[in-house]
Amino acid sequence: MPDLATIAPAEPAPTHKANVAVPEALSAHLRDNTGLRHSAHAAVAPYHMALKETASGIEVSGDAPAVLVMQRWLEKAAASWRTTGPHDVPDGASLRSAIDGALKRDLVLRLAGLPKPVRPLTLTQHAYIEALIEGRAPVIMASGPTGTGKTHLALAAGLSLLETGAVQHMIVARPNVAREGQVMTAELRNNRVYDESFAGIEDELNDLVGPDVVHRLQASRKLEICPVGHLQGRTFGHAFMVIDEAQNMNVRTTRMVVSRLGEKSRIVLVGDPDHCDMREDGRSGFDHLTSLVEGEDFARIIRFEVPDIVRNPVVARLETLYGRDGGAG
Repeated sequence: MPDLATIAPAEPAPTHKANVAVPEALSAHLRDNTGLRHSAHAAVAPYHMALKETASGIEVSGDAPAVLVMQRWLEKAAASWRTTGPHDVPDGASLRSAIDGALKRDLVLRLAGLPKPVRPLTLTQHAYIEALIEGRAPVIMASGPTGTGKTHLALAAGLSLLETGAVQHMIVARPNVAREGQVMTAELRNNRVYDESFAGIEDELNDLVGPDVVHRLQASRKLEICPVGHLQGRTFGHAFMVIDEAQNMNVRTTRMVVSRLGEKSRIVLVGDPDHCDMREDGRSGFDHLTSLVEGEDFARIIRFEVPDIVRNPVVARLETLYGRDGGAG
């Protein structure tokens, strides 16, 4: 009979632990239910955790948010088991409830410089903004479908880092994409046009801190919003760079952008590989760079999935339908 610890993924040594007293019968139920154990590991991804039987119950170890979630889940399961017996067994639904409860109560982030708390709605969002704030990896790739909060959270992190003085400048850039029927001019081709496609970024910044703060940061040159073509030939030191819609840059442009990093700077590239609007400009540099930095210690790849879509439940269902149909055509 396998020990609970045998299904723990091969990850670096865990840093957090919690011991949960559970009835011996509940511990045996979890030990024997391989599907439930694997579901638990998948549910707390991208965080990692391990379960180990002890004389008094179960020890949970791993990343702090995963340990917190599992501790709450096991404590509630143990209480129900003692009250009603094995008729109320822990399952995937109760685990999802524990995750939702932790996100609402325990994993809310209060970031300096932002008037409202940042409330991650999924564990992937929480892991993402933690990675952005901690800055252990100077290069972060945020990949996944629209509506998962990739850009919003990157901007929130950048504004907070500006407020704390962790960085001195914040640069938000995106490539130009020719719309249907639009003439491809030299300025568009070279990513040097500031047009209505930047309205979404402006809206996000205004929503986070208000237009007055945004204007003040721009006037003091702490915040710059520009097409990626305006980055060429420049070096950004002590800066936080956000590259939105990065899937629409080719390999050459992507290489130019990431090589702008100066001393003590960080960059996050945000992209949706399934919504690439490039036409005749070669391979997407976002996919190429993701494959290059996979496994490198200076980079972190955060992958969002359809269940991470928080914009609207209908968007998640539509993205699923498009996926089944083979994409956007």
